[in-house]
Amino acid sequence: MFDTKKTNISKAKEFADDWLTKSVQKNKISESEKNAALKRLQACKSLDDFVNVDLVIEAATELLPLKQELFRALDNITKPDVVLASNTSSISITKIASATKRPDKVVGMHFFNPVPVMKVVELISGLATSANSVRAAKEVCEAMGKQVCFAKDFPGFISNRLLMPYINEAVFLLSEGVVSAADIDKLITSVSPKPMGPLATADLIGLDTCLSIMQVLHTEFGDSKYHIDKLITSVSPKPMVSMQADEISSAWMPPAPCLITAFAAQKGPLATADLIGLDTCLSIMQVLHTEFGDSKYRPAPLLASYVAAGWLGRKTGKGFFNYNDTR
Repeated sequence: MFDTKKTNISKAKEFADDWLTKSVQKNKISESEKNAALKRLQACKSLDDFVNVDLVIEAATELLPLKQELFRALDNITKPDVVLASNTSSISITKIASATKRPDKVVGMHFFNPVPVMKVVELISGLATSANSVRAAKEVCEAMGKQVCFAKDFPGFISNRLLMPYINEAVFLLSEGVVSAADIDKLITSVSPKPMGPLATADLIGLDTCLSIMQVLHTEFGDSKYHIDKLITSVSPKPMVSMQADEISSAWMPPAPCLITAFAAQKGPLATADLIGLDTCLSIMQVLHTEFGDSKYRPAPLLASYVAAGWLGRKTGKGFFNYNDTR
């Protein structure tokens, strides 16, 4: 384990100790298993200490130049057959891999926060990622007890391409004074069917209803971010109340249904943003906006303002909600 800030190493060790202690108290693991796990957790003084590792998982800030710099260094330090994985939640694996001489051994392993709780990992292949590298990453995930969802190398992959616009639109609602932060999250957690993915939710609501609502939003706001995807009209050219599971074509099925696990927490969009970190949310939205060039990914100005003010969510004690009394 390496970080340029020693305080982050200390926090990581404290978190691991605290989590494992709670696991012992809940009879999930034994005291000896806890001690063995902590013994395996070793802090490194520099990246040079990674010379004999079998796998590297990078989890630096969502900045492409920083990640490329790290992967360039790791490429020169680690053994040639070592798989280099990135925990990026939005940046192209192909672009990260371009900084190395082993693009076939670079893969994305996107873990969800909090990692010990969330059972799903997005596994992303770059253009040059080999099947052997994907297989090795999959085996590591499964050894951790994680479900694997495979994604192609598109900006935001699966989860954040869905989640970030959802959070971003909630921020727009807040900044426009439509509703309070507390009421946004109260409403969403009260009415959202759990656990259910977005397409199954659309079926439950009725695709004709979804289409009508999107038409109203597109007409009233005049914003291309509300444009209607052709698939919803081509799947159901005639008005219909809902679709049965066996009527849904393979093109309409979600690419990774196990991602429902990643959104099963009983939190609204703003509390979720605070948990992720508003700076991380802003970085992901900027990647999506830049890569797709679509206004639906335009970061809400209020989100950028909160980040500029240092209100980053739970990790700073204040975001859309105040956490100073609960820290």
